[in-house]
Amino acid sequence: MRRKYNKNYSIFQPLGTSELWKISQFINNHWKSLGRNLEVPEEDLNQVEHAHKDMRECSYQMLLKWKERFPQKCVFGTLYVALCDSGLNSVATAHCVAPRSPK
Repeated sequence: MRRKYNKNYSIFQPLGTSELWKISQFINNHWKSLGRNLEVPEEDLNQVEHAHKDMRECSYQMLLKWKERFPQKCVFGTLYVALCDSGLNSVATAHCVAPRSPK
């Protein structure tokens, strides 16, 4: 099945903090692997892990680190690929792409 990116989002549209917060609730214990797929330095991941015990907060803080370090890459398309590479296809599909419309 061919997927289309959500018409509300361009694959090049920057992600705001509200989108990052919304998505963070679905990452759970995959936040570190997602961070690695987004090329967040290991030092930053360790800092987040030690500073925050709540999984959602770790997810959100990691996404903020990514946005801070790579503002040009902090777009829907990049996050979609990283979510899929982290085994979070359903999250990528739900938050970065629109379902195919029936014919």
